[in-house]
Amino acid sequence: MADRKGSAAYTRKARPSRLSRSSIRDRDKTYPIPRLHGYVLSLSRIEDLLSLVSERPLSKRETLSGLNPDRADSIVAGAMVVRTIVEALGADELTVSGKGLREGVAIEALADAMPVPGEVRASSVAALAARFATWDAARAERRRDLALELYEATDDGKSGDAAEMVAHAAFILDAGAALDTYNRNEHAAAAVLSSDLCGFSHPQLAFIAAILRRSDKPSAGIKPFRSLLREYDPAVVTRSATALAVADGVDRRLPEGASAVIRAGKHSISAVGPLRGGRWSESLSSRTKTTMGRVFAVKTREDEP
Repeated sequence: MADRKGSAAYTRKARPSRLSRSSIRDRDKTYPIPRLHGYVLSLSRIEDLLSLVSERPLSKRETLSGLNPDRADSIVAGAMVVRTIVEALGADELTVSGKGLREGVAIEALADAMPVPGEVRASSVAALAARFATWDAARAERRRDLALELYEATDDGKSGDAAEMVAHAAFILDAGAALDTYNRNEHAAAAVLSSDLCGFSHPQLAFIAAILRRSDKPSAGIKPFRSLLREYDPAVVTRSATALAVADGVDRRLPEGASAVIRAGKHSISAVGPLRGGRWSESLSSRTKTTMGRVFAVKTREDEP
């Protein structure tokens, strides 16, 4: 459910309402997330939709693209009710819920307290990842911890929930290998967008998908996500993708059951641990310098120069 903010500096939000799928299928066809749960409708958008359906006779509404003909006779009244509720609450927007009144009543009656949103998100990601045979919990946790350390080493503390989203991306990355080992990032991103992950806003899902794509291919297209990524600074998206890419690279070099620690200095970042030899990717080292402002190095022991 959307949170109400007491400060006028925040956008006021209405409680989620259940709208028929047909009532918002007029949304941009390039919208990257297929599910309606979590979709945000502004008051102006609701008014546009109301005009769209109310200005047409029943025979015309029945032929509207995406509109269930069985709802054509009731959609106008439904849209008017939604607009009236949003206006009565003094809200600027409404968040669509995939659940109905019955589910809400049941949850309120059975639950002692509402779960912590962060815990809901983490358990939902873990449940999704566990469905894939290629996903390994131990490696996922190791990669997640490395990605968090790398990200936080250069975080200015003003990037909101980006660190949490980086952790989720690192945790679910290997799920994509179930479909294509060599293109696992893209498939992991697709899984995030198409699955019913709980507790995430659409911008959060878009952010995870974007950094999954760009961690593997820095120039990967994220144009479909642009409208949803407005609350994230582009530099944060780039830095997050780099943290994920480096964490994945370090994880690949570690023996099973081993671990590494991240040491961050003013001008450098090092991964210290029993990492296997081999030349570190020059492109990856260049990325850390460009996006994080630090040179990256791999060390097998703390005292290594």
